[in-house]
Amino acid sequence: MDCGRVHVDPKNVFSDTDEFPNQTLDLVSSCYLIKHNAEWLLWDTGLPSAIAENSNGVQNGPFHLSIDNPLTSQLRKLNLAPEDIDYVGVSHGHFDHTGNVNLFSNAQLIIQKAEYEFYATPDRARAYHMEPKLIDYFLTGRGRDNVRKLEGDTDIFGDGSVTALSLPGHTPGHMALKVELPESGPIFLSGDQWHFIENHNKNGVPDFNYNRVDTLSSSKRLNQLIKNTNGLLIIQHEVAHKNKLPLLPDYLK
Repeated sequence: MDCGRVHVDPKNVFSDTDEFPNQTLDLVSSCYLIKHNAEWLLWDTGLPSAIAENSNGVQNGPFHLSIDNPLTSQLRKLNLAPEDIDYVGVSHGHFDHTGNVNLFSNAQLIIQKAEYEFYATPDRARAYHMEPKLIDYFLTGRGRDNVRKLEGDTDIFGDGSVTALSLPGHTPGHMALKVELPESGPIFLSGDQWHFIENHNKNGVPDFNYNRVDTLSSSKRLNQLIKNTNGLLIIQHEVAHKNKLPLLPDYLK
């Protein structure tokens, strides 16, 4: 699903080695809906839908953010409402991945324990672009009882079909998702391990990254996993990769 668009100026924020001076960049913010038997898993929730109320978008530092079609409107194409979603997995806590988490109060939140616990120091979390209020339903009150805190790689349903891959570095508990489809084979949703093709090819690290050494180690591991399984890499912010997967209501099997 198309969960927002991001115009980046300067592009150099995606390099801590000054790789992209005097350049701009257009990215997408994507969400993914996965059906497992009769249950629904939503992977990442995109930019906050309130942005759609401003036809000119909003500016957030070097990022100009816009939304053409709110997430709930796209779910309605499948006759789904937020309360019909059983699980919400977030690759990490950045605002463009957690923008609508609070809408899914009936769902179980799936998040790495290290990521969830990082929110316990809100000022520090915000310094790394993680806004606690975007998931505050699951940080306080009843919502805290419906959080599945992962520690490392986790087979979500116990049958090998959906596996969360622990890839710390971009944030403390960053992860990707491997989806094993019967006909299409393994699909790797990369979270923010890389933000665009050139960033992947050059093994780049953003200047707003949490831990550089861990990020490079996680990049090496994910690349090897994709190679060994002959999987399809989907860089979630890459415009060209968005077109590798069908938009709702179409889907891969």
